[in-house]
Amino acid sequence: MVKRTALKRLWLSAYAGSNPVLPIKMKNKINYGKIGKQKFSNFSHTIKRLSLDERLKFDLLIAAGNSGQSMAKFTTMIFNELGKPSPPILEVPFFRYLPGQRENPDGLFNNEIFLAGIKTQLKQIGGDIRKVLFVDDEIGKGLTAWGVLDLLNEGLSNAGKPQIKDYYIVAEDQGFKIPGRYKNVKFIPYDSETEGHNNAIFYFTPSKFDKPLKKIFDEKELSFHSRTNLLLSLPVKEFNGGKPRYTTKFLKTAKRKIPDFQKLQEDYHDFIREAIKKNLKKA
Repeated sequence: MVKRTALKRLWLSAYAGSNPVLPIKMKNKINYGKIGKQKFSNFSHTIKRLSLDERLKFDLLIAAGNSGQSMAKFTTMIFNELGKPSPPILEVPFFRYLPGQRENPDGLFNNEIFLAGIKTQLKQIGGDIRKVLFVDDEIGKGLTAWGVLDLLNEGLSNAGKPQIKDYYIVAEDQGFKIPGRYKNVKFIPYDSETEGHNNAIFYFTPSKFDKPLKKIFDEKELSFHSRTNLLLSLPVKEFNGGKPRYTTKFLKTAKRKIPDFQKLQEDYHDFIREAIKKNLKKA
């Protein structure tokens, strides 16, 4: 297990290596691209340090919700660029709240429904799952992170396997606190919150990539960070009448309505790969 002092050095070095953006008091004019670029750089450095730490061999990478899908994809691309094998991915179309009940403590979604899917994936992955990496664009209360961790342990217990030893969380810090009962959790923030902004790391995506998608899917139908999933050929979660799942219907619509959509995806993938290369050279 990595000691607290080592974790602190890891956290500080991730910041120091990439000149992190501290909480910003918003002004009339905001350079969204600059904010996103800095956060993506910070994230790249943080994942690099974790992947190069020989004491950390992750058995599983969590892709939860919508932004978790993209962040997990970025993570695997960083691992690949470093020549490191990326952990197998476990996908959870997680919903924290019932539709229209966001931030309402009485409107929490019963996440036990995800247990069956998690157990199926654990069986397919096989082996013991002791060290887990959970990545997301940001974390506040931690409902998704805790929900997935509890379900993972339940699934492993049902299969007669040991529970998770170390659960690493990498996300932007939005006031996140680790409850005392989670002794095996390590939080390594790649950046602090940019005041008044959510999903800010996705500002990194140039408008030329998002614009064709925005013409088809407005913010109400598909948020800007969820549209990134489509650029990365990833599915998007849907509530599905109380039985959440990942769907490719938005991908199919984009392919049908956007000329040369595959070329747009390939160009975006190249853009991300080059950005990762540049970021990793800075450290």
